[in-house]
Amino acid sequence: MECRHGLEELAASYAAARATEMDRAVIRERFQALQAAHERRDLELEAQADAAFHMAIADASHNVALIHLTQSLFDLLGDMVLHNWEKIYTMEESYQAIHAQHGEIYQAIFSGDSNQARHAAHEHLAYIGKCLRGAS
Repeated sequence: MECRHGLEELAASYAAARATEMDRAVIRERFQALQAAHERRDLELEAQADAAFHMAIADASHNVALIHLTQSLFDLLGDMVLHNWEKIYTMEESYQAIHAQHGEIYQAIFSGDSNQARHAAHEHLAYIGKCLRGAS
């Protein structure tokens, strides 16, 4: 989780500064898929959409090492992401908060605000960490 925290802060910051129109289109598509999964309350689909959304942000960073590390981390975590979602989303407040945090990351990237994107990603991963520690 600590590694993911650092990688996603960097990815969001760089994506806000470097994303092309094509990158933004992919991020928008992945965010919409995440919203659709959220509305359906399909945790497996939502876990997949979450990973795809965060991976699109990493891709938009245009930092090859960061992209490979992020992909490797998601590959390593595999089913653990779904397991974490199952733990966190049993609490409605956490479920809604995480959805809102994804929106904040999305907005910060689209506004081109690197500092806000980094901050939004930091808050998101810090919240997930707090929830996981509380659910243990």
